[in-house]
Amino acid sequence: MNSPLVINLSLLALGTGVALIGAEGVMRLFAPQPAILLEAGLYVEDATTGYRHQPGYLGHLSNRLEYATQVEINEQGLRGPHIGTDNGQTRLIVLGDSFVFGQGVEEGETFSAYLEAALTEQGHDVEALNAGVRGYGTVQEAAWLDRYGMQLVPDVVIVGVFLGNDLSDNATPVAERWRMLAPPRSWHTPITKWLYTHSHVYDGARNWWQQRRRLGAQLPDVAWLRRTYGAANDADRDKELRATEDALDALVDVTRQNDAVLMAVLIPDSTQVESESRAAVEKLLLGTPGFDIQYPNETFSRLLSARDIPYLDLTPIFRMQAQSGEALYYPIDGHWNQAGHKLAADSAAPVIEPILLRLAAEEPSLAPRED
Repeated sequence: MNSPLVINLSLLALGTGVALIGAEGVMRLFAPQPAILLEAGLYVEDATTGYRHQPGYLGHLSNRLEYATQVEINEQGLRGPHIGTDNGQTRLIVLGDSFVFGQGVEEGETFSAYLEAALTEQGHDVEALNAGVRGYGTVQEAAWLDRYGMQLVPDVVIVGVFLGNDLSDNATPVAERWRMLAPPRSWHTPITKWLYTHSHVYDGARNWWQQRRRLGAQLPDVAWLRRTYGAANDADRDKELRATEDALDALVDVTRQNDAVLMAVLIPDSTQVESESRAAVEKLLLGTPGFDIQYPNETFSRLLSARDIPYLDLTPIFRMQAQSGEALYYPIDGHWNQAGHKLAADSAAPVIEPILLRLAAEEPSLAPRED
């Protein structure tokens, strides 16, 4: 016969289980928690870039609340299907980080896919290849282009510069950013990995604890904002600038050596675009010496102009569109949604078209099609 202690413990365990199930249901219904869910195998370590896409990968990427997308990597390590044989098209390669890669959207909804569609509609026979890799900075993009990209013989290379962190990424060790890419890699046990993937209660508690740690560590998010918008110490800033200058010089050299045209597109962070977010940051950092919400724009504009690299700054275009009430970023994830990618492509196409016309004048086979 069971003792009262055993019975009480059993009832306690049952009650605890019911309470946890109930809490999970409440969290899922009223306060679902985001989590970056990525099927294993997307990345492979690389001696040149630190890591790159695994050729032939097929999987899914989701934050559980706002999107669930398929990710296909072709044999060249690019997001998208197999690249066919050369048929005389003008080839564009778009470099960048998770914005160019298209975190949160399907391959057909990415900047490069919309750009190809927009230029094709204007009568140009082009293909735009998506070479975006989550976590990449300008340094890695230059290294990837030299080692892998030029094998694809591009006519135009477009560098997507994310103003939110490319300067700091260029001065941050690759290993540190690599550890941040796929959260399940960092869990200490299979149990916590499973909970992260399945339990909103666990993720809610984890997010709460991380926020408590931030408060106890003097708000590292504020420190990140200061570094992004020009209020970092001189040593950090000098390191970022030197690394970025070297990367841009490398991009110029490799494209010139291979007779490719180089240009850049400056991608704003949602903080720079959405008025409420921008006002909150400006209030938070009011009075901070050196703070300037336009610092990354002005810095990249200066560095690109000094190297005669044509560029398009999407910031004013996105601000104007956001003022009309259209959402261009996922509220939680922070990356472009489908509308953001399309606006970027529609804005960049008219800037790229003169380059294509110039190439067509130099090479008859690149002339736009006659409809």
